[in-house]
Amino acid sequence: WYYFKSGGYMTANEWIWDKESWFYLKSDGKIAEKEWVYDSHSQAWYYFKSGGYMTANEWIWDKESWFYL
Repeated sequence: WYYFKSGGYMTANEWIWDKESWFYLKSDGKIAEKEWVYDSHSQAWYYFKSGGYMTANEWIWDKESWFYL
């Protein structure tokens, strides 16, 4: 899905906090979903689950390995 700010502007390359979780909108404006995203500002990798929710304080299984995020 996409996220539009007030004024109707589509968000891209930006983090969004929406009530209970972080989301990341990629360069094409699509939400990161079921994928890893590298944030150069924090120099860290983040995983986004189905629905675009950022994984936090939980284990995930990805490509034959467990990760705690």
